[in-house]
Amino acid sequence: MRASALGTLQNDRLLQEVDLGKAAAKCLELLEDRDPRVRASALVTLQNDRLLQEVDLGKAAAKCLELLEDEDPSVRASALGTLQNDRLLQEVDLGKAAAKCLELLEDRDPRVRASACRTLGIYGDERHRAPLERMLSDTSERVRESAERALKMLARRQSL
Repeated sequence: MRASALGTLQNDRLLQEVDLGKAAAKCLELLEDRDPRVRASALVTLQNDRLLQEVDLGKAAAKCLELLEDEDPSVRASALGTLQNDRLLQEVDLGKAAAKCLELLEDRDPRVRASACRTLGIYGDERHRAPLERMLSDTSERVRESAERALKMLARRQSL
């Protein structure tokens, strides 16, 4: 029930009808929920810029980093997705986040590995080229495609 309620907050049109401050605070609170579906849904909901304007970005970034250690792969993948947000990028410790992303390239779940590739591409550090190139031979097509896109992001940054 809580996860599906959070899903409705992912609709921009519906967000116009709610108190964003209360919704954002509830999302942060639900990052502590015992149900991994709720934690993952709260993370996806927090990817909305309008909600992120209402939260303490430092607290949100720290919680996302913490959830990269979650036992549930959908939570880890969602936390990586949230850490790709431009607002959070300004608050997160990129060194710590990138180090964790590099670890997550070895995750057993392809959703997590793919999201780690995308996150490293967005962070844009040329030192991540070799690990991303290794991911081009991953067993999962999803991961290989994400690694390829991440490498293209790095190449575009190099050409600027």
